[in-house]
Formats: sequence, C-alpha cells, structure tokens
Amino acid sequence: MTSQHMREMVNEYLRPTDPVASVYIGSPPVHDTGFRWTTRWGCLADQLRCDGAEEALIRAIEHAVLEESTVEAAADATGLVVFASEIRPSRVFHTPGLVHDDLAWFTAPAHVLPVVAWLQDRPSCVVVVTDQTGADLHLLRGGSSAPESWSVEGLDDEGAVAKACAAALDDLSARLFVVSGDEHTVQLLLKRLPELTKATVTIRRIAGSHRHDGSQRSLFGRVAAVARSVARRWTAEIVADLAERCRAGGLGVEGTQATLEALAQRRVETLLVEYPADVSKAAWFGLRPTDVLPGERVPPLSWPCADVPGCWPTSPCAPLSSPVPRCE
Repeated sequence: MTSQHMREMVNEYLRPTDPVASVYIGSPPVHDTGFRWTTRWGCLADQLRCDGAEEALIRAIEHAVLEESTVEAAADATGLVVFASEIRPSRVFHTPGLVHDDLAWFTAPAHVLPVVAWLQDRPSCVVVVTDQTGADLHLLRGGSSAPESWSVEGLDDEGAVAKACAAALDDLSARLFVVSGDEHTVQLLLKRLPELTKATVTIRRIAGSHRHDGSQRSLFGRVAAVARSVARRWTAEIVADLAERCRAGGLGVEGTQATLEALAQRRVETLLVEYPADVSKAAWFGLRPTDVLPGERVPPLSWPCADVPGCWPTSPCAPLSSPVPRCE
C-alpha cells in the first residue's frame, strides 16, 4: 500500500462528522512479549463500549483484525491501527516503527494524528548503492518497509544507473534520493543526473559499499534515519514559511478562541495540527461542523478534547480543539 493510498483512506475517516472508532494496538513492552494481542483487545473493546460504540461495530473491528494473516507478528513487533465506523468499512494499517500505547476511542473526528505523523516521517525515496562493478537500486514507497529492488551489473559507460534513478524518482514522485558507494562512482552518478532532478530532490549520502562486506544489513535502518531527519526538516521549513507569510500579511490567527471563531465563520483554508500533551480541556460541538462555540445557550454535551494548533497562509488560523470523549 502506498502512502498516497494510506492518506486517502485516513481522509475517508477524518472528514466525516459522525463518530469513528480509532484503535491503536501498539508494540508490547520488551519484557512482556507473552502478553498477546487477544488479551489486550478485550480492554480496547471495553473502552469502545464505554465510548458508546455498538456491539456490531466492535465485532466488525475484531473480525477485520483477525483477517490479517500475520496479526500476531504485526501487533507484537510493529503495531496495528484500525479505523471503522457504522457506515464505513474497517481499515487496518500495519505501522512498523510507530510507538504508541494501546488505545481505543470512539469519537469524531477520527484520531488520525499518530498515523499522519508516522507517514510524514517515512517519505518515498530512491536508494542506490554503487561502485564500478554495478549498482543496486531500491525504491521505498512512503510508509512501506518492503523495498522494490533490482541491480545493474557491469561498467556504466552510458549512464544507465543515473537514468534509472531519475526515472524511479519521477515514478514515485519522490523528493529524497539516498546514495551510497565509492567516491568516484557516486560523483559520476550525481554528475549524470538530469539537472531538473537535481533541482527538485534532496540528495543525501550515507556510508556503505556495493561489495558484500556486511554494510547491506544495516542499509535500510540508516536510510530510515536519513528519511526521518529530512522529512522533519521539510516540515520545519513549511511551518516557518507559513508563519512568515501569516505574520507579513496578517492572514493567520493563533490561540484556541481565535481559531474556533475562524472555523465557525468558515474562514479557514489551512490548519496545522500536532498531538498535545494535555487532552483535559473542553470544546462544545453541535450537529453541524461549524457549531464549535457555545453561543447564547448552554450546549447539551461537553467532551474532553485535544488542542490542535493551526496556521493559515491566506485565512485565519490557530489551535483547534477536536473532541475526544472518554469514559470516566
């Protein structure tokens, strides 16, 4: 599954205003690998019931997880994330590397921030390990830990490796190119890359060899660290650019009250979010998406919620509070 497909499915559950079950089955403690997912699921199912989920929905989620042929290995080693609602099918995501406690909420909107952050740290990239005897190419689609790999053997007098790398970057719409190998061959490869490719992608070099010297065993761990670092730099640059444009043009707002007012007035174009440490605050919600302020009357319900900071380049912005009902 590509990162684009995952984002589309996440959006499928984020946009509706009806409650969605968000279930995170995290990796167990290292010292407690015998604590199997089936035992943990009982606690999660109880929390969904406490939040108001129907038994039919809870059974559907359990069935969707059981259909995963490697559920035990996936849940124990990497974690699973499930989204489901009464009018939408269950979606199960394998999330290797996502560190998260077991959690089950039945709320609107869906609790997607950990999955979005996980995807954001894993951009699509092309990896090449090369020397004068040939090259190994690896394509990593965003969110996937299984690379598509092939080799180019022999001397590269015609620049075939550079052409293959440029084509792979274009096919993946990848913005990250990771290169490893001996100095002379790497320099020649980078020189042969099309100028447009060099201008539009981030190029990073890592240590390693095309020879079977053991460096391949740690290759993808090093690539993952580079991808995470680059993705976070991209994010920081985007946030800084938005903040600067907001300040320069007076087109952004900040703070819970200002954001809620902007949302209620439908003036918001772009919302930046992050998962907060404090989920004890409260916001009021009505039947319509814009019913985010109490107005003159006493609202019927109060839910604990998570503050969601936001920023707009062309409209007001600030933290939004998304409801997260919990069972006391």
